[in-house]
Amino acid sequence: MSDFIDAYKQFFESVTPAINTTYSEREQADKFSREHWDILSKIGLQAGTLNENSGGKNLDFKQYGSVLRQLGFYCHDNGLNFSVMAHALACTMPIEKFGTSPEIKNLVKNFAAGKLILCNGMTESQGGSDANNMVTTAERTANGYKINGHKSFCTNGPVADYCLTYAVTDKEKGFFGGITAFLIDLKANGVKKEQAFAKMGLRTATACRINFDNVLVPDAYVLGQPGAGGLMFQESMVYEKSFMAACHTGTLHRWLNEMVDFCKKRRFNQQPLIKQQSISHMLAEVKIDLETAQALVDRAIAQLNGKNISRKIEAAAVVKYFVSNTMTKNAHAYLKLMAGEGYKAGSACEIQLRDFMASTSYSGTNEIQKNIIASVF
Repeated sequence: MSDFIDAYKQFFESVTPAINTTYSEREQADKFSREHWDILSKIGLQAGTLNENSGGKNLDFKQYGSVLRQLGFYCHDNGLNFSVMAHALACTMPIEKFGTSPEIKNLVKNFAAGKLILCNGMTESQGGSDANNMVTTAERTANGYKINGHKSFCTNGPVADYCLTYAVTDKEKGFFGGITAFLIDLKANGVKKEQAFAKMGLRTATACRINFDNVLVPDAYVLGQPGAGGLMFQESMVYEKSFMAACHTGTLHRWLNEMVDFCKKRRFNQQPLIKQQSISHMLAEVKIDLETAQALVDRAIAQLNGKNISRKIEAAAVVKYFVSNTMTKNAHAYLKLMAGEGYKAGSACEIQLRDFMASTSYSGTNEIQKNIIASVF
């Protein structure tokens, strides 16, 4: 395992200086970088845990979690990291598992290599995180399904080639049984991408609304069985919550290192800041949060190998809730420590704070995570 970690560490140390150098400019310009996306694709980040036959690196869950933790530690571009994970976790991994047709199997290697970019289509403007309020429909035809509706907040949408989309096929059956998953070519007739959103943070992860007007999807591009989309989405969110939290713990580890280094160099009353008890106690709290977050990530990832679906869902909800709250809490602590320097527009601290304000909302709001956790009682 140590040789494996060292190999990825060397890769990140070699490529992230260039990514980080231009990050502030790209962030201010709301610019997604295909160049840097392609750099990260060289080590299979977009492939998730896919095997070699599907174009992946054959990483197990623990190994992939370790890789994403290093990504968060070394790569300061949170938007790029978010784009990669949205592609891999919410799209590539479930598509590889549930897509059985030769047409989809042929596409999977391009998704795994990052040559084709994916976006996820679940959220809708009127429903937000309430997937039961879905209005996008898929009507059975002689040649497949006709999709009508829209998806909002599609991360990677403006640059995506395909969209993993969920639509209602049987309203009476509800979310589990009445939702089906489709892989939609975004060049198909009837697909219209709206203008990319201007966002508070994660600006290098571009997102938009996508409209579907009588979009014909052949049967070969149905994922899993008709009606099984709800279960498929549920599984994809377990991946997304668990592994995204792994990446975030890497980022928090970097913040702690930066905060400690700053407090050793900055002086107050002729002594380093770190000698001030209030400061050292604040750093101790960050360390405690980091250790707790890492333990919860390890627990959630370990559950992925088990057969108990309820435990997987609960562990993913717990780690998502705790880590996202921890990131927002400690982004504020970082800003408080840096004071005026951190408050400057474009400073690393200011960007990190804006980026992680979204963490309590994506992958399902934290209120929804509490609903999931409470359901096991």
